[in-house]
Amino acid sequence: MIYQWNPRNRQHIGKHGVQDIEAKYVVEHARSPFPRGAGDGKQLVWGQTENGRYLQVIFLYLRDDEVDLEWLSLLERLRFEEGEEVGMIIHARDLKSDEKRQLRRIMRHRT
Repeated sequence: MIYQWNPRNRQHIGKHGVQDIEAKYVVEHARSPFPRGAGDGKQLVWGQTENGRYLQVIFLYLRDDEVDLEWLSLLERLRFEEGEEVGMIIHARDLKSDEKRQLRRIMRHRT
């Protein structure tokens, strides 16, 4: 998936101390039952970053007419033209203690 970043979504996750690379990693390494629908076309993922940080990430799959080519690199534009899906991360934050416990329980039952 291609990620459409703009100053607004980077700033929003930054307010929660999350870097775009961390949020992207969590989405790309999602394990069942994630991602799962969160209403209004939003997708929810709970997971860990490469460094073990527990995050909640919410993203949207963008329709072709919602993709702003201005925010994509040349390579990403080519991938988009070839049909690769584009998503936008709109929220990311640390999981709360009870959410971490719940995620660990989910992952234990999935292995």
